[in-house]
Amino acid sequence: MQAAKRAKEEKEKEDAALDKEAANLFQPIVAGVEQLKSELSGHSDIQFYISTHSITARLGDDMKLDTHLYGWSKGFSVEETTTFKYPDYEVIAQTHKFNEAPSVVSFIVTKCAEYLANKKG
Repeated sequence: MQAAKRAKEEKEKEDAALDKEAANLFQPIVAGVEQLKSELSGHSDIQFYISTHSITARLGDDMKLDTHLYGWSKGFSVEETTTFKYPDYEVIAQTHKFNEAPSVVSFIVTKCAEYLANKKG
């Protein structure tokens, strides 16, 4: 029982260390998206939900970008989901992979800019 308890405690300690490292690696994305959120605050149809390990950006009713990095992850990913209301309520999901945080922020900025351009045009 003691060995099992020690193994469990070691596993929890390792998981906590991985989560802390992931949060540190994800911090530049959090900072970049917080700045973007501030700059786009006048657009109520763009919403951001930010935590230490994940970010969700909702662009209107039809697009969602989920970005995350957990301790066991290799690299960054953004899951893009688009819902079309007509005719079939079709959902298209793509996962975009990135090796560095600035690329993730650039991708999110580009998607927001495209959304705003398409909305106006």
